[in-house]
Amino acid sequence: MKNFIIGTLTFMMFSGVVNAQTRDTTRLHHSHHANLASQLQLTTEQKSQLKSIHDQKRQELEALKNKSLSPDQQKKQSKTLRKKYREQVQSVYTPAQKEQLRQLKMKAAKSGKERSGEAPKGSSAKHDHFSHMGHDLHLSTDQKERMEKLRSESKSQVDLVKNNQALSTEEKNVRIQEIKKQQRQQINSVLTAEQLAKRKAHHKDQKDSQ
Repeated sequence: MKNFIIGTLTFMMFSGVVNAQTRDTTRLHHSHHANLASQLQLTTEQKSQLKSIHDQKRQELEALKNKSLSPDQQKKQSKTLRKKYREQVQSVYTPAQKEQLRQLKMKAAKSGKERSGEAPKGSSAKHDHFSHMGHDLHLSTDQKERMEKLRSESKSQVDLVKNNQALSTEEKNVRIQEIKKQQRQQINSVLTAEQLAKRKAHHKDQKDSQ
């Protein structure tokens, strides 16, 4: 009887802790969304649309958990659902809000990496990317030199666009994407057919794993 009472009290204490943690997590979640809504200056209609989308997403994800699916099937369908609702959320924002949200995410990611001691994304990260590419694709010395030259030229062009005060943020983004596209095409021209096939396969694997 004594063991039963102790067990019951322990369960009640554990349940209380779990419930408290759940309430704290829920409050934090709502606080985050409220703060984001304030920063993006969402309209009442946008807030209503986003709430409806989040509610539908939660319901579909909960229903998915009750289906008799393998872990791989669960993961795949969950990924599909999240992508669908992510696109719906994006459709609610104005172009200016999308850009502001992108900047907030970049700032949060940079802050998180600095706290964890990781190097922020930038020229050093890009340099590491090219170094890994050289190793994985077994680039020749000539190819590495040409790659480094392309990287340097692309960085200079991007910096010029970023510092051009005559361009709007949207115009800068368009031009930067054009520079990156041109760089990818130039990089592909440096690679052999075998190296190019290997690089494309690597990119496909990365996308499938996301």
